Amino acid sequence: MRSNSFVTQRVVHGLKDYLSGVMADGRECCETNLRIMRDASGVDVGLFVNINDNTILSLFKRESTSEFDSVIVTTGFYYDSDGNPTRIARERLNGLLDALGDEKIIPKGVRVYVDSEFGVCYLKHEETRLPFGKHYNHFVKITSDQDSFKYETQEELLARKTNA
Repeated sequence: MRSNSFVTQRVVHGLKDYLSGVMADGRECCETNLRIMRDASGVDVGLFVNINDNTILSLFKRESTSEFDSVIVTTGFYYDSDGNPTRIARERLNGLLDALGDEKIIPKGVRVYVDSEFGVCYLKHEETRLPFGKHYNHFVKITSDQDSFKYETQEELLARKTNA
């Protein structure tokens, strides 16, 4: 884990506990919390990670299995003066994305960063860069696949929902 933040490390440990089946309920550390999503019958269907009750990452299980289907990465709707996710949101997301890559839920190397040349935040894997912020994608869905970076942007998801 690359993060030096105590809070990010605690949140990542909570995620790893959830993935290993150790965490039965939610967990909280400072302003960041993890909440297990349950269906109407109480079955665990995924996990929300929130900063001050705004979701920054959602992890969803495939129906009727314990395998993971997708991860939705969101800005948390906390922005800096340039409309990029805040430093804290980026740090938490990068710790979580690293852990999900280590656990082979998504490809290794998915990151959120601000391009210093243009001042724009991106969600990136290898050569693929998706603008990520207030004026671009507020959220991106990543399909659970350790070998390839399969994603749908906010626009694609909303268009698919509208056409359904």
